[in-house]
Amino acid sequence: MTFDGKPPSCLHTHVHQPVRLGPGPAARLAALFATLGDELERQPDSGWPCRSRSYFFEILFLIQRIYEAGKYFRPDLPEISQLGELDAETKAHAVIQYMHMHYQEKLTLDDLARTFYTNRTTLERQVREATGMPAMAYLARMRIQLAALLLRDTEMDIPTIVTRLGFSDPSQFRRAFRKQLGFSPSEYRRRYNWMIH
Repeated sequence: MTFDGKPPSCLHTHVHQPVRLGPGPAARLAALFATLGDELERQPDSGWPCRSRSYFFEILFLIQRIYEAGKYFRPDLPEISQLGELDAETKAHAVIQYMHMHYQEKLTLDDLARTFYTNRTTLERQVREATGMPAMAYLARMRIQLAALLLRDTEMDIPTIVTRLGFSDPSQFRRAFRKQLGFSPSEYRRRYNWMIH
């Protein structure tokens, strides 16, 4: 199943084998489940149903990414501090997995290079060889895919989506969204959100 930003007419998934999670993805999923559980239990304000739904969709999105990009979610990936002696492909997989686990943070190429004890050029080359695109383009694509899901299936306001997905500002988000999906976020929501039709 691929994600192109358009609502699926039919959802087909076939899980051929279980996927073992390493500590990073397991921790991220656990945190999302805890946040979802907290929202459902506390129901702190009138926005809790929308936030709960958004956390549920974020969990599903991450699970989908794990199945689709399973090679980047290897349970045997070592801790970041132990990557120095490993081959370029394993390092690239670790960087990609890190982006999947930290997309909600404001990440830059410099941040990633510092985190993985490498330079920007080497990191960029390794990620490009693994994914076919530059690291920040890969991260932006993933963020836009999740943003499209939240715009389509929740009533969460756009500024909250921008902040939650780690974009540095709303205009950067709008440009990236339009470039990838051909619509502004507002146009996309009007066209595809089932709750406003």
